[in-house]
Amino acid sequence: MDNSEFQDIDEEFFDFLMKTKESLARLSQDSDTQENTMDEESAFLRFIADLKKDLPTVYEEKKNPTISFSSRNASPVIKQRSLSIPDSERLSSKQDGKTKSKSMSNDISIILNEMENEAEKDFKRNRVLCTNKLYHFFNKKIFNSRLPEDMPVEWSDNLRTTAGYTHCRRNDEEYSCRIELSTKVVTSFDRLRDTLLHEMCHAAVWLVNKQRCQHGPLWQTWASRCNLILPQIQVPTRCHDYQISYRFIYKCRKCNWKAGRHSKCPRLLESKCPNCGGSTYLEKS
Repeated sequence: MDNSEFQDIDEEFFDFLMKTKESLARLSQDSDTQENTMDEESAFLRFIADLKKDLPTVYEEKKNPTISFSSRNASPVIKQRSLSIPDSERLSSKQDGKTKSKSMSNDISIILNEMENEAEKDFKRNRVLCTNKLYHFFNKKIFNSRLPEDMPVEWSDNLRTTAGYTHCRRNDEEYSCRIELSTKVVTSFDRLRDTLLHEMCHAAVWLVNKQRCQHGPLWQTWASRCNLILPQIQVPTRCHDYQISYRFIYKCRKCNWKAGRHSKCPRLLESKCPNCGGSTYLEKS
């Protein structure tokens, strides 16, 4: 045999060795991949089992489980029925959630009733203390303590027809609020409760959402949250419809026109009725 023939044999033998080496490497890689896949699958199943350990697990029992191969290197996967929750337990869970929500609402109602009983003994004297308690209570239960604990809530004699007003300010990147309540309009606990919630929704829109939208979608979102947590309370969505108690009532002698004032207004006695032109008089003082 000449040298060229020996060279051909060597090349063929070398090719054989390289193919054998590649085959062995592929087999080893397939084995490692299968082991890793099985380990990952086992870990995943353990994780699911831990999450649903209190729930019933139903597997599809077969003598010869179906084996599925999706690709050449894929490991066999035994088909099994997905973990499910019976309808009875799902219904029970919903009922438990409703019971818990109702219980929380009842607890809040009890606390509010206690505050109301304490405030109504002498509302004018206790309104400042009651306002402070209500603000911190609502901030925790409804607004998740996202409003400042020291936000000023003041009582004002200047608001004569408006129940409350939220003053919003911004200095550079700092947002601040101040709530003002009317001593003339907010004269009872229920008015204080509803008006304070209304104004706190305005404060949340400004301090949390960084927006000023009056009674727009953001404000309505906060108001809806109040109504969901406190279904027994309806937050006023617009201007209040409270009947204001005035010290002085001026009426027309000819028609049903009347006007209320917190202080004497001699000008009304001198002027004529805007409806019929009749004279006016002071009914009570």
